[in-house]
This record gives sequence, C-alpha cells and structure tokens, in this order.
Amino acid sequence: GMEGCPALDATLIRIGSATILIILWFLYQRKLAELTKRILDPKKLKLIIPATAIGTWMGIWMSQLAYEKTTNIAVAQTVLATSPIFAIPMAYFCFRHRATVLSVIGTAIGIAGIYFVVQK
Repeated sequence: GMEGCPALDATLIRIGSATILIILWFLYQRKLAELTKRILDPKKLKLIIPATAIGTWMGIWMSQLAYEKTTNIAVAQTVLATSPIFAIPMAYFCFRHRATVLSVIGTAIGIAGIYFVVQK
C-alpha cells in the first residue's frame, strides 16, 4: 500500500496511524489517563524512548528501506522474521527469563515460514 512512497514517509504513516489507533483503543477502554500517567513517569521514559526509537521506528524504517531498494522482499522478510531466534537467547542471558513452550513453538513456526518463503 505504500508503493512509491519514500521509506521514511511510509514509516511515519505506519507509526502515526498505529499511535492514533492505540489512543482510540485506550479511550474506548477508558484507560487513557492511567496509561498516560504510567508512560510519562521519567524513569520509564528513559527506557521507552530509546526502545521505541531503536526497536520500533528504526526497525520499520530499515524494513521499508529494504523493500524500497534493490533488496529482494523474501530476503528482507527473512531477516525480519529471525528476530525471535535472537530475542529468546538474549532474554535468557540478559534477564534470566526462560522461554515458554509457546514462544519456542512460535519461533519454530516463524522459521518454518521463512523456509517456505525462500523455497523455490
């Protein structure tokens, strides 16, 4: 749906529309004030801002750049789909968080999906 749209513009449109939908959802749930209070806590903002900028915004922007340039979409999607492979061990080694059976199954399904996307 963003064909011909520059990568940065497509990223801003995606994140902006998602933000609006989230705000509307929390308004509907009557939890917007509570959410805003929790998010605007200075201690949490120190974590939220870099995570959002690096993880969400740059991740979407880089994927849009990959699609926009000469990268094959299958290759770009493969790289994006491999994040659970790296996230599960990082969560364990950094936070001692053990992966659930469901997360391992989801990762296996993702890897199988990668296989089917890149098979010819």
